[in-house]
Amino acid sequence: MNRNLYLKVVTIFFAATTYICSAQTRQISGKVIDSISSTPLMGVTIQNGTQKTVSDANGLFSIALREDVAVIFTILGYHRKIVVLSASDPFPVIDLQPAANLLDEVEVANTGYQKIPLERVTGSFSVINQKLLDRVVSTNVLNRIENVVPGLLFNKGDAAQTDPFLIRGRSTITADAQPLIVVDDFPYDGDIRNLNPNDFEQVSILKDAAAASIWGARAANGVIVITTKRGQFGAPTWTFTANTSLQGRPDLNNVSIMSSADRVEWERMLFEQGYYNNAKNPTTLLNKVSPIPGAVELMIKNPADLEERLSELKKQDVRDDLKKYFYQTSLKQQYNLSISGRGKDLSYLLSGGYDRNSTNLNGEQYERVSIRSQNNYQLTGKINIFAGMAYTESFQQTGENPGLNLSPTRGLSPYVRLIGNQGEALPYYGDYRKGFLDTAGSGLLQDWVWRPYDEITLRENKSHVRDMTLNTGLEYQVLPGLDLILKYQYENQLEAGKDLHSENSYYARDMVNRFAQVSAESGSVAYPLPMGGILQENNSDLGAHQGRLQFNFMHHWGVRHEISGLAGYEIRNKVTQTSNYLLYGYRAESAAINSSVDFQHNYPSNINGNTTKIPNSQGIGKQTDHFISYFANAAYTYLKRYTLSASLRKDEANLFGVAANQKGTPLWSSGIAWRIDEEKFYSVSFLPRLKLRATYGINGNISRRSSANTTVIFLSGGDSHSFTAAQILNPPNKNLRWEKVKNWNVGIDFSSALNRVSGTIELYRKNAVDLLAEAPTDPTMGFTSIYANVGGMKGSGMDILLESQNIKGWFSWRSNLIFSIAKTEVTKYLMPVSSNGFTYAASGMSVMPVVGKSLYSIYSYSWAGLDPQDGDPQFFLNNSRSKDYPTIYSLPLEDMQYNGPVQPTHFGALRNTFSLQNMELSFNISFKAGNFFRVNSIYNSGIINGSTGHGDFGKRWLKPGDELKTTVPSMIYPADPIRDQLYQYASSLVAHADEIRFDDLNISYAIDKKNLGKIRVHQARVFIYLSQLGMIWASNKAGIDPDFNNVPKEAPTFSLGLNIKF
Repeated sequence: MNRNLYLKVVTIFFAATTYICSAQTRQISGKVIDSISSTPLMGVTIQNGTQKTVSDANGLFSIALREDVAVIFTILGYHRKIVVLSASDPFPVIDLQPAANLLDEVEVANTGYQKIPLERVTGSFSVINQKLLDRVVSTNVLNRIENVVPGLLFNKGDAAQTDPFLIRGRSTITADAQPLIVVDDFPYDGDIRNLNPNDFEQVSILKDAAAASIWGARAANGVIVITTKRGQFGAPTWTFTANTSLQGRPDLNNVSIMSSADRVEWERMLFEQGYYNNAKNPTTLLNKVSPIPGAVELMIKNPADLEERLSELKKQDVRDDLKKYFYQTSLKQQYNLSISGRGKDLSYLLSGGYDRNSTNLNGEQYERVSIRSQNNYQLTGKINIFAGMAYTESFQQTGENPGLNLSPTRGLSPYVRLIGNQGEALPYYGDYRKGFLDTAGSGLLQDWVWRPYDEITLRENKSHVRDMTLNTGLEYQVLPGLDLILKYQYENQLEAGKDLHSENSYYARDMVNRFAQVSAESGSVAYPLPMGGILQENNSDLGAHQGRLQFNFMHHWGVRHEISGLAGYEIRNKVTQTSNYLLYGYRAESAAINSSVDFQHNYPSNINGNTTKIPNSQGIGKQTDHFISYFANAAYTYLKRYTLSASLRKDEANLFGVAANQKGTPLWSSGIAWRIDEEKFYSVSFLPRLKLRATYGINGNISRRSSANTTVIFLSGGDSHSFTAAQILNPPNKNLRWEKVKNWNVGIDFSSALNRVSGTIELYRKNAVDLLAEAPTDPTMGFTSIYANVGGMKGSGMDILLESQNIKGWFSWRSNLIFSIAKTEVTKYLMPVSSNGFTYAASGMSVMPVVGKSLYSIYSYSWAGLDPQDGDPQFFLNNSRSKDYPTIYSLPLEDMQYNGPVQPTHFGALRNTFSLQNMELSFNISFKAGNFFRVNSIYNSGIINGSTGHGDFGKRWLKPGDELKTTVPSMIYPADPIRDQLYQYASSLVAHADEIRFDDLNISYAIDKKNLGKIRVHQARVFIYLSQLGMIWASNKAGIDPDFNNVPKEAPTFSLGLNIKF
C-alpha cells in the first residue's frame, strides 16, 4: 500500500474524530525525543515567558505562541535547549542531548498503562534496559532477566519443582504464583518461549502495590512488563545480530548409581538367599514374565565360564553408552535482522528472527521463526495512529530418548550394555524376561524386544505452535496535557501436538502384543488393537480480545504544583479450546487409521491374564474468561519535593461469584515520596541525591481451583462397565472472590557525589487474605472438603540495589550488587493437620500447608546415628535413641524435625564490568541461601525390587566402627520397608542449599569504523559469552551442587556472536 492510499484509508477510518483536531492559528504541536536513542521524553518543560507546558508520556507537547519566538526545553538529566519555533512549522521534533555528568539519569519505567520517570515514582520498580538484555545469549527472555534485579527469584534444583520464578516470594496457596506477563501494554496469554528477546527494548519489574495495583486482580504476584522496540527517528537503520552457542554433553557421573561390581555381588547374595527361586521354576504367568537381571540369568544357567562373565559385567558402566550415543553436544543458533526509521510523519520497525536449537539429548530439536512490525503515523499534530503485528511459529521435536531416565519404573542396571561392538542397538530386558519373549504367543506375535537406541528414531513427538498478535490504536491530544488513548489487541495461539509411535516402535509393538488373541490350535492371531502406529494428537486454540479506553492527564501550575493521572475502562475476553485424540493402526504413508477398534469389551492380556479394555483417550474442553475493569491512577507533586500517588481498580469476571461482582470491592494503593535533597536545609555534599518513599495497597490474584458455578468432568466407562459418568469437581461457590494481598513498601534512593555510589534499599511486608484453600465441610453435602476463600499467608523481606563506579577514565570499572530477602509462611489453613507426620516428610514438592511454616517445607525424622552393633538406623523417640520403627513412623508432625523451606530466603548477585577503550568484560556471580534440599541415598527395598540403586551402597555400614565414618545403614535381607523409608526421610539426609555460582562471562569488542574501510557500518560489535560456569562454593559438607541434585550436570555453554548496525 503506497503512502497516499494509506493516508486516505486512515483519514476515512478516523473521520468521526478528525474534525476536532484542527489547530488554532498559533498553536504549535511537536515532539521531544532523546538525541541518542530517539525515544520520546516525558516530563520535558517547554516554556516561553508566561507560556508553559510539559511533554506527555509519548513526548508530545502543544504550546500557544503569538509569533516566532525562542522556546526553552529543559528536563533533569539532559542539556537545556533553546529553539526558535514558528507557528508555520507543522510538527517540530526536538532532540535533547543527555548530560553524562549530571547526577540523575532519567530512567523511565513502563507499567503497561503509562511511562513514569523513576525519579518521580513512589512504588517499587526495577528496569532492565536493552544493553543489559543483550548481554545474555538466550532464546528465552526469562534467562536474560535472571540475577539482574533484586526481588526476582529463579528457583533451581529441587526448588524449581515448586515455582519456576517469583517476585518477592509466594503469596498464594493454590493459585498460580507466576507473575503477570505484559507485552506492549496488554497481558500476554501465550507461552513466553514464543517471544523473541531480540525484539525487546526494555523490561520493567513491578513489585509493590503502588507499582502493580493498576493491574488489580492479577497483580498480587508482581508484574513483568515487556516493551518491544519501536521505529527510530532518522534515516533507515538496519540491525543484524547473530550468535552460535555450543554446550558439551552433561556430566552423567553427577548421578550417583550403584557400581556394577556392587550390583553383581548384591544380586549374587539375593540369588543364594533364594530370592529368585520363582524365576528358576516359574509356576505362574507373572513369574514367567517378570524380568530378572542379566547377572541372575547367568547364575541360573550356570555356565562353565560364569565367574569370567560376571567379572566382565562388573567392568561395564551403562553411563558410557548413554553419554556416547544418547547424548550429544548442544548447538544453538540465533539470527535477527531488523530495519527501523522515521519519515516526516511515519515511524516504522520491521524485524525477523530465526532460531534453531539442538539440545543435549539426541533426537531433540527446536526451531522458531518470528516476525514483528510496529508502525506509528502522526496524522496531525494531535493525532497519532499506531498498528503492530507479531507472528511466531515454532517447531519442537523429541524422539524416544529420556536419557539416563531410560527405565524409570524398573530401574536401569548399571552393567547393562545398550550398544554392541559394531554400533548396533542391543536389547534391554527391562520390562519382560527374555525367556518369556522368546516363547510368547507360540512365536506368532510381533517382535517384542525393546532396543532403546533404535527407539530414538521410531517416535516422532512434535509440537507446532503458531502465535499471532495484532494491535492497533490511536492517541489524541484533546487539550494540552490531556490525551485520549484507544487500544485494541487480538491474540491467537494455535498449538498442534502430534505424538506418533511408529509401527515398528517398541511402544506400538508392546500394545499390539498385549491385546493379541492367539489360537495355538489354528496358529492364527486376532488383533483387537490393530497393527500399525499409535498416534496421540493434542490441539489447543487460544483466542483473546482486549480493548482499552484511557485518558492521560498532566499539568503544571507554575513551579509549585504538578499533577499527572490516568483513568479508563478495559474489557477482555479469552477463549481456550482443547481437544485430544488417541488413534490406533495409523499408517504414515497414507495417514489412514483403523476406526474399528472396540473400546467397550474386555480382552485378556498376554502379560498377566487379566481382562481389560483397550485404552481410549479422547476429550474436548473449553474455557472462557471474561473481564471488565475500571481503573484510575494519579500523582501530585509539590515543589518537586513531595509526591502523593493513588491507584484504584475494580475488576469483574465470570470466574468470580455473583456476590463478589455485585459488591465490586476495588483494589487500591497509595504512596508518598519525599525528595529530601531538594529541601533548603539539606546540605550533605557527599550524598547529593536522597529520596524517601512509602506505599500501601491491596493487590489481587485469581485461582482456577474453584468456580462460581458447579464444574464437572465426564468420564467414559471403566473395565467393569461401559456407562458414561459425570464427576463433580467443585460445588458452586457464589461467594467466590479474588484473593487479596495487602502490601506495604518503604524505600530509600540515594547517590553519592559524582554518582560514584548509588542505590536503593527497600523493606516490604505482605499479608495475603481470602486465599483459596481447602476447608472441611458437612459430608452430608456429598463432599468432605471444598475450596473457598479461607486461607492466609504473610511475607516480608528486603531488596537492595547498589551500583558503584569504582574507576573512571580510559579504563573503567563498575559494580552492580543486588541482594534480597523473601520469607513467607502460612497464617491460616482450616484443614486439620494429618495425624501421621510421614505424610509431610514424603510430600516432596507438593503443597502441604502448615500454619507457621513455609508453604513448601522439608520435614524429617530426628537422626540418632547408626547402631554400632548391626548398623541399623536410629532415631530420637521421646529424647532417646530408638529402633522402634513402627512407632517412629507414626509420629505426629509436632514430634518431627522441621528443617526449613525449599525455596531460598536470601539471594542476590554481583556483576562487575571492566571497560578498556573498545573492549568490555563483565561477569556475574550469584548466591542463594536459607533453603534446604533432601540428599539422595540408598533404598534397600528398591534395590531388591530392581531399582538402579544409589552409589551410597558402597559406603554402607559393614562392621562395628563403621558408624564413626558413615551414616549409611547396613543392608539387610529380607528388607524392612519401614526401616528403609525412615532412613530416606532422616534429618541426616537434609542439607543446606546455600551456594555461590559463577553464572556467566561476557567479553565484547566494538570495532572502530576506521578499521572497516569503505564498509558503510554505523556500529559493529563482536562478543564471546560463557554461561553455566559452575558452582564456586556450597555449604553442604558433601559438596553436592544443589542446582543439580543427583541429576545430570549441565556443561558450560560457549557462545560467539556479532551485532552490526548499518
